[in-house]
Amino acid sequence: MSLLTYSRLQTITSTQKPYRGTTDRYPLASRRHIHKNFYVDDLNGERVFRITYGNTHKEFAVTKEEYMANQNTFHEVHWRAIDHPLRYVRYELHARELGIVRPDNTFEFTAKHYGQGERQLLSNGIGALSVSTRHGGLVIKNYVSPFIMHPIFKNMRLNMDTMQVHDSCNYKMYGKRVNRGEGKKFLSQFEDFFKITEVMLKNMEWKSFLEGSSEVMKELMGEDKFEHTYYLEDYAKRDMAKLALERIHTAPFDACVLYCVAYDINRLYYSMHSSNRYVNDLENLFINMKRRVSKELYKANPSVMSVVEYETGKPYPASEWGVDIFVNGVEVEQLT
Repeated sequence: MSLLTYSRLQTITSTQKPYRGTTDRYPLASRRHIHKNFYVDDLNGERVFRITYGNTHKEFAVTKEEYMANQNTFHEVHWRAIDHPLRYVRYELHARELGIVRPDNTFEFTAKHYGQGERQLLSNGIGALSVSTRHGGLVIKNYVSPFIMHPIFKNMRLNMDTMQVHDSCNYKMYGKRVNRGEGKKFLSQFEDFFKITEVMLKNMEWKSFLEGSSEVMKELMGEDKFEHTYYLEDYAKRDMAKLALERIHTAPFDACVLYCVAYDINRLYYSMHSSNRYVNDLENLFINMKRRVSKELYKANPSVMSVVEYETGKPYPASEWGVDIFVNGVEVEQLT
């Protein structure tokens, strides 16, 4: 039986006691695996189960006055604008929710990002989940005939028996095909840049990447200015994007860093200045950087690529340019 079916989780709540000190938290499998849980909840009159894996910190706004009075507990987020509602925050520890299982046996993806351990857990309950940089990010596949493949976006609901998309999130998917001649010649330089950068990042640790990124910015800005500049204005980010384009052939690592800073990918510039030096996922960073650069290329040069629609639920071709996904006419972003 699948790990995540509604009937299985329902049985657990009927035959096992919740964890001590709680009324709604149950083990997903072994009680010794305390980081793998589910919570019983009521959502719009339905009894649902929230699947969780480990913990995460959530941000809550505080005033500047509260921050100034208690800087040991509250934090200033320097990379945000001074008038941003979350410039000053406090953090609370919460269970990290991966998704929601509903009585119709659908699973809704509610996280923003799925790490390797989380993908393995969900693969035991839904279908084979993996990250494919050349398919735009997180995808799910069913290798039993008929072969099914979907890109995964936030709040997507899949039936765990059939892997069909719930009516509330039927989607349309479009890819880009490079036009012949000049278009192919123009874009080949970016294909090479993406391939080289992907290999580099796959063989780097986050700490080394962060240190190397800081060195790139110090060389560009000057060490003193870099150390005392926590937030970049829009004009400075535009300059970073121009410099990145100039370096995609001669210094692909520098170009990658500059694109990430220019488009605020995974809060890289903030991480360079953070004393916490948050652990990050370089595969996720690469996909997000590649996705944003591809979109900017298409917006600036629409004549070099044509748009093609792919049939949903069917395998779609790998591409350096990813896919665009729309639900009810609104673009949604593929998860990683």
